[in-house]
Amino acid sequence: MGLFDNADTEMHRKGVQLRDRGSVEEGMKLIRQAAENGAPNALGTLIWYEIKVDQLDQAIKDFETCLPRVHEWNKREIERVSKSWLASKSDRQTFSHFCFYELSNAKSNAAVAYLGTGNEARAMELWNEATTDHGHVEARFYPLFHMCQANPTMAIGILKSAFNKQELQRLVNDMVEVSTQGTGWFANWAKNGLTVLKETVQKSGTASGVAAASGAAAFLASKNVRNFINDQMEENSDGGESISDWFQDLF
Repeated sequence: MGLFDNADTEMHRKGVQLRDRGSVEEGMKLIRQAAENGAPNALGTLIWYEIKVDQLDQAIKDFETCLPRVHEWNKREIERVSKSWLASKSDRQTFSHFCFYELSNAKSNAAVAYLGTGNEARAMELWNEATTDHGHVEARFYPLFHMCQANPTMAIGILKSAFNKQELQRLVNDMVEVSTQGTGWFANWAKNGLTVLKETVQKSGTASGVAAASGAAAFLASKNVRNFINDQMEENSDGGESISDWFQDLF
């Protein structure tokens, strides 16, 4: 194993391989064990699987059980790598980035489960943490996608400003995959959001809707999130393309 590898990351890797080759039950057992051991990437993978198969309560239970273990795992492994004479400064930074990115990813996935069980406030709290701590792209996207169903015109305007074309196309493709391959609440939420997004994009001069969903509005009102989106708006340049141009291959 390499400098960044340990038994838990190797277990997760093997679990993903088994799952992708069709041995889903066997693969998910390994992924679950790695998550219960505290591996942050395994927790994100486990929760993503659970929300796609409509096991929202189980996803929340696993997140709350494993989160303290992930914090301990990250602290221990970052300390291990930092003490290795083989690790350069760049190595240490890369591994720390991996640990905290995967933690943010797990939070973002768990937020979907909280939203699906009616706890919108907790979902927005987790998305805010993932955005503030890491600028996590899905954590920035999901609240806006949720807002689409209440105020699509406003949400689409923010989406185009806060993401570049490639990011937004990938995120929409992810929702298409969830809507066609998932089951239950998450699949329906993705399908409904995509329908509203498609209809709104295809219309021109649509009047602005009513107020945004309260949780999404609170998310956007967060100072850290607002600053991050403003930075993205300054960086992104669309070359004069409209959002319908961005989505023409998808819709």
